[in-house]
Amino acid sequence: MKKIVKHMSKDRATLFLAAIVVGLAHIVEHWVFAHSAFTDVPDVLFTLFQKNFDDPNLAFLVFISAIVFVWIFSLYGAFRGGRAASIPLFLFGLFLIAQSYHLVREWEGGLYHPGIVTGAIMVGIGILLLREGLRALRGNQ
Repeated sequence: MKKIVKHMSKDRATLFLAAIVVGLAHIVEHWVFAHSAFTDVPDVLFTLFQKNFDDPNLAFLVFISAIVFVWIFSLYGAFRGGRAASIPLFLFGLFLIAQSYHLVREWEGGLYHPGIVTGAIMVGIGILLLREGLRALRGNQ
């Protein structure tokens, strides 16, 4: 186990831990203020599923399978170390930066938008993860 853990710096491990904690807080913020954790699933996903899947259960299965595949691929990169470690850093960094849509909706509406507080923090963590991904890609562990 020590051999696997040595590939990830304390900074990267701290960023991932912070992303997990803020991600959970993000779901809670949605649940408390919007009464659902999924009120803001982008319309693009709904459109994609409606056009390609007649059965919503199949759409859900494909969606969850894709998430699991990306997760496993990311873990492989993290455990492998070296340049492969940049894979999860980039993937999760981009995912967290995508939470900036909360900032856009806040700006458009002018009122509180559920997820804005934790979403802003997630964007900051995402930027730091991308920076770490660039460092891993260059070989600067």
